Amino acid sequence: MRVPQEIADLIVDQIPLQDIEVRYASLRACALTCRSFAKHSQCHLFHTLMFHSTDKPFYDGHRELALYVREFHLVQNYYDIAHLAKERHLPAVINMLKDVTVFKLEQILGCHDWKLHFSPKLRSALTRLFVSPSLESLRLSMMFGIPSSYAKFFTDIRTVELNHVHFSEDPSLIQSPLPARTNLHALKALTISNMMLFSCVPLVNVLLSEEYALERLKVYSLCKDNAIIAHVLMNSKASLSITALEFGRSGREEDDIDGHAWISEIDIGTVPHLQSVVVQADLNRDYFFDDAKTILQKARIDNEIQDIGIQLNFDSDYSEILQCKWEGVDILLPEPPFTQLQKVYFTFSRDSCWSESDLMPSVRRERMKELKTLIGSYLPRLHNKGLLQLHSLQ
Repeated sequence: MRVPQEIADLIVDQIPLQDIEVRYASLRACALTCRSFAKHSQCHLFHTLMFHSTDKPFYDGHRELALYVREFHLVQNYYDIAHLAKERHLPAVINMLKDVTVFKLEQILGCHDWKLHFSPKLRSALTRLFVSPSLESLRLSMMFGIPSSYAKFFTDIRTVELNHVHFSEDPSLIQSPLPARTNLHALKALTISNMMLFSCVPLVNVLLSEEYALERLKVYSLCKDNAIIAHVLMNSKASLSITALEFGRSGREEDDIDGHAWISEIDIGTVPHLQSVVVQADLNRDYFFDDAKTILQKARIDNEIQDIGIQLNFDSDYSEILQCKWEGVDILLPEPPFTQLQKVYFTFSRDSCWSESDLMPSVRRERMKELKTLIGSYLPRLHNKGLLQLHSLQ
């Protein structure tokens, strides 16, 4: 009896995501089972393409497989940069990707130089991805010399993450005429990290001049330049649509001290419809709770803030928790404009909070229970209202 196509597709959809190796082995087996299983299995198998230098193209004679790719990751180690410029197949592979929705271009231990490390053909192919109407999410990390004219396309992408990105006014970096924009003003979520103000002026100008409905702004590695960029955006037209703000530190003490000095520039009171605020930092910084209060105290009295998240990184014992200035937070949060709070959630970084012996689910649940009891004793007003939630980052 032939299995209906809808049932075959549902069977393939149920293959679990948790164990990647098991998942791909199962998908490959399904793809070889019969024709009714093959196409949908291939959609899952080739959904995400992570490129590694190779002398052999991934499609190996089956060019139709490129049509299944929705996520393309080009993540290179510093020592692979020289190989990237010589890569023969990469431009051809990129040009075959027709409906990519997620594009990540990242460099590890170093920085990509748009002109030095990418050949003209590769720059042309990557440009086509930047301006693709199907693109919904873009992450750029450690990139030097991105053409400034590309910045105007960033407001047409729903989610944009920029980490240490430098824009250039050099017109020779553009390999071909840029197409007309299609998804005008689609930007909903923007993350900026390690951005230098002098090198991202083209982006800031676009963000200030364009019409778009930004909903979530995340600012990480909160140093002087990032604080200024956040201040400018939160005092612009973009603030009218923002409902969620997230602030984080770099973890490097010198940067955190710089960010501490500029924390007063962050005025969440300029965001009229704010509903959610997240603050991330290390508990071993003496000024963390002072910074959190400095940010939260500026909320508008007419804000209806529903969620507050605090991500805490600390050593495996609880010594830093015991030294925190919890009482100031407990007094601040239940009062206006926080009377509409539905939850105050704390998340803990697993790397710093859990030792290897603590990774068993039963041990982790027990430790989270201990933490909730401990933090509840320091935040009695929030605890009695049932607002506290604790999570560990996986």
